[in-house]
This record gives sequence, C-alpha cells and structure tokens, in this order.
Amino acid sequence: MLARNLALTAALVILTLTGCSTAASPQSSSALDELGELTLVESKAPTQLLRNEAAARVPTIVVQDVAETTDGSEACLDSGDDPEGLARQWTSTATFLVTNSQAARVATVTSDVAATFTEQGWAAEPDGAVTTLTSETSGVVIHLEAVAKDSGEHAEIRITATGQCVRTAGPESDEVLELEHAS
Repeated sequence: MLARNLALTAALVILTLTGCSTAASPQSSSALDELGELTLVESKAPTQLLRNEAAARVPTIVVQDVAETTDGSEACLDSGDDPEGLARQWTSTATFLVTNSQAARVATVTSDVAATFTEQGWAAEPDGAVTTLTSETSGVVIHLEAVAKDSGEHAEIRITATGQCVRTAGPESDEVLELEHAS
C-alpha cells in the first residue's frame, strides 16, 4: 500500500512539474498563422478567369474601349497583424469606357451583369455604385462598379476580382515578383 501511495505521489509530482493537464493549453495565433495552404500562384488563375468571365458578360454594344486591365498582388492584412506584408491576395481589374449613347445605362448594365451571376448561385450585395458578388464555392470576390459620366469624361464599368488572402514570402519575394512580371 505504501508503494502504491508513493507511486501515485510521484506521478502527481511529475504531472505538476511538467505542466501536463487534460485541458488543451491555449496557443496564440495571429491572422497570418490562420491562412491556409493555398499559394498566390494557385489563387491567381481563378481570380483572372472570373474577372474575364465577368468582363465577357458586359454587352459589347456598351463598350467603347477597354481603358485598362491590371493584375497584381496586394497586402490583405493590416500592418499591425502583418508588418512585413507576407499575406497577399491577387487582384485583377478591367475598366471599360462606355459609349456615350449607353452612358445613362451604366448602372443598369452592371446590375444586369450581377444578375447573371446570381442566377448561378452567387450572392450580390449592392452598395451604391458597387455590387459585390460572393459565392460559397469560390474564394474569389467580384466587385462590379458603375462609374457615372462626369463632364468631359466617359462613363466606366470597372470589374475587380480579388482572390483569397494567402501567405507568401513577401512583396519582394521571387514568387510575387515573377507572378506580377508575368501578368
């Protein structure tokens, strides 16, 4: 009996000294640690494809010209959580100049484009001139913006697709520089 009590006492001392407990010890995790395994290169293609898909849904009769297309990565966490800018997301934008005869319809056109996505299960959240499209099956978010005509300016439709926030080696890393150079 004495041997058993000594063994139990020794086990309790060991557990106490090693800090072992049945409850999981809390671990601190930052927003950067919570990013998944997806890479920037893996998020680039679906982001560009969805931007292109949205652009293809703009009626050609409305478009005077493609003013600009841009692709690149940008920081996606605030500098307090990610001071080195390691968390990045791919952003792909197309801006269309709208013909003068169609300028009054620019908001209707973007609404119609959004409707084609909602018919496919996307959720649309209009907020003024911008409609944000999200899908449960895609990590890409699409923003459709109707830019009204100012005096001397063309009305525009701006489509921006933003990929998932992923962990990289930073804005000057080979991965980021190669992807941005290839765009």
